[in-house]
Amino acid sequence: MDQVLLLLLFLKSFMVLYQINVKLMIVGDYDRKEADYYRNVKKYINDNGLVNDVIFTGLINNLGKYYSAFDILWLPSLYEGMPTVGIEAQANGLPILASDVITKSMKIINNVVFLNTKNKESLWAEKAKDILSENRI
Repeated sequence: MDQVLLLLLFLKSFMVLYQINVKLMIVGDYDRKEADYYRNVKKYINDNGLVNDVIFTGLINNLGKYYSAFDILWLPSLYEGMPTVGIEAQANGLPILASDVITKSMKIINNVVFLNTKNKESLWAEKAKDILSENRI
């Protein structure tokens, strides 16, 4: 399973477990090679009643402007080295829930929690709720 579908599973689990209205913002764009993949992602969103809960931004030039709109950064990467987005998010004070395949040296300040992507979606949802509660969001 890939990271976008993992995010969608976490989103659905979070909403079902905690009856909290949340939005998932997927930042970035895709090229023609990925068109079928994104059609499948959008089909999953439609089939699971998440249309009003997921925002696709497309390509943006300054992600920094978006950080203030986020309550948490979920980074369930399956293959990742040092994600720049994680460093930028910490610089903006954003708490991060990240996959444990990401290098631990990404954690600069104490607002990063690492989890295994093989953990149940409910554990990711529980950790996200804990992080949000700690940050009083």
